[in-house]
Amino acid sequence: MSSQLRCHICGVSFNIGRVRRPDEPPAAAWDGFSTGYVLSYPAQFPGGGCPKSAQCMSVFRIPFASAEDLNGKHGFQEDMDDIEDDGDYVPDCPENDEPFELYKIPQISSANGSVSDGLQRGEPEVSSNLRRSSNEAYRRFLHLLEHPAEDFKMRPHHLDLSLATDLNSANEPLDTVPYFQTEHIAGGSDCRINCLGLEGGGYNGHNISFEDMRWCKTAQFLVRKPDQWCAAPDDDEFERSGHYFLSGLSDSVPHCDFKSEVFPRRHDVSSPNGQNVIGTLEDGQDYAMPFHPACLEVFKRASLYRYGQIDIEGLADWWFLEATQQSFYDFPRHSAVQKGKHWHHTDGDEFLAANPCFITQLPNVLAAAERLGNEIVDTSTSSKSEYTRLRCTDVFSVLPPELRSLILIHLTSPDVANLRLASRTFYQIPQYIFRSLTLREMPWLWEAWSTLDYSFWASTTGDVLEAKIKQHRQRLEKLQAAVEVLIQEGNHGNYQRNINEAAISTVQSLIESMEEEGASIKESVPAPFLLANKTNWYRLRCELARNSTSILGLRNRRRIWKDCEEILDRIERYRAEGKIMAG
Repeated sequence: MSSQLRCHICGVSFNIGRVRRPDEPPAAAWDGFSTGYVLSYPAQFPGGGCPKSAQCMSVFRIPFASAEDLNGKHGFQEDMDDIEDDGDYVPDCPENDEPFELYKIPQISSANGSVSDGLQRGEPEVSSNLRRSSNEAYRRFLHLLEHPAEDFKMRPHHLDLSLATDLNSANEPLDTVPYFQTEHIAGGSDCRINCLGLEGGGYNGHNISFEDMRWCKTAQFLVRKPDQWCAAPDDDEFERSGHYFLSGLSDSVPHCDFKSEVFPRRHDVSSPNGQNVIGTLEDGQDYAMPFHPACLEVFKRASLYRYGQIDIEGLADWWFLEATQQSFYDFPRHSAVQKGKHWHHTDGDEFLAANPCFITQLPNVLAAAERLGNEIVDTSTSSKSEYTRLRCTDVFSVLPPELRSLILIHLTSPDVANLRLASRTFYQIPQYIFRSLTLREMPWLWEAWSTLDYSFWASTTGDVLEAKIKQHRQRLEKLQAAVEVLIQEGNHGNYQRNINEAAISTVQSLIESMEEEGASIKESVPAPFLLANKTNWYRLRCELARNSTSILGLRNRRRIWKDCEEILDRIERYRAEGKIMAG
């Protein structure tokens, strides 16, 4: 069985799913592969499913149709043609829909708990059911296009399947609904859909937000330059000067046996062969390094913090040297990063899928640490009268402030805390001491020291980028077509000048604005930056410590930063051994 492709920087699979909450739209759920949602296995499935206390729900979903399905390669196009030819057809309301023709749900043997789908491969009933259900599926699909606010009714996951008959107007028993056509809805944090130990599943939407997870399925690739390579206007500096370039983005990464389709096509590459493990070094030119765009942003800043420059060349060379089964799975990663062929969504490990750059809760923490006025010391725990009373007995009190600061600047946070307990003299500490501690001990909080913008690749997904570019292109083409029409219409008659000249000028101005807008689609995104003299560094550290586990994106950033430090250590070692050229 093929392995799942993983980000070579952070070690996490691209095939991550999410189970939505009842108050979220269908777009907030996805699985790791192609169904578009996490399956709702029946409550009597071996393993027990979710407990009743979880209050999970199930909802019937239209079977996922791939692009090939929509193009008629699996028998759907005939049904679409039938619908288009039927001029009298009016989409039905969901409550009046005719029943789907469905498979039976897996039969569970009471003797040994084994599961059978009840259908033998090649039985005529399979293709017959597909043909009968496809027409109605598309009728429902077209209806939802006209009424996007509607959704299929959610029902408790723990219905008595032998008594439940309210699925549709025909009172078809719920136990005829195949689990692979029902979506699981997480009722709360007690949802245990992932405890079944099956491939697939997803992280509970009650434990991680849709906004935090939006990036987790997006992959990008570092591709080796061919001999005949020409720079493009949107290339980064490292692409122009180095041996590797960036591919487009992919939001649907298949198993390792298949190539990923990316958008946009860059340097004539639309399907890079991303691999964590390559056969031989001689074959290395045919492969590409897979990574999350956000993880590359973490590596850039880890490299910048250590060397003062970004070493993408070293990163790619490290991947090439360690793209072996043993090296990849022996890399010392966080204990939550599983080493098996397939990713299992373990409850409590949701932070692994959180965006390390665009963190939803972080702006509030940074705003809370904003310092007003000219405050230069932390006085939150100082007591002036007590300080004066103990001055005569405190040996540090005789030291001038400059010497006390020199002592503090070389201490760690625990040492500073102990010193404040031991000596009242150190109750008041300059803010720059806490800033120095932050820079030394929390380099992953790059908002404190880096002004580097985020690459636009890390700010979007392949689908969103494609939709933006397509929409922009269509609007531009309409304006250009309008200019052609105005020119042709204005040239009729015996006029010395085009009578539509003013309108043409207006539309051409719109075209110029649209072209500028198109260029801005790929602009970098400014990252937050904390001004040294406008930040209460003591309060910032307190807020971060208080929320160290709840801010999932920051927790994931710390984990990835540690991996990047290990990667940089290995790059240094390989360069010292002469296995990697100096950057």
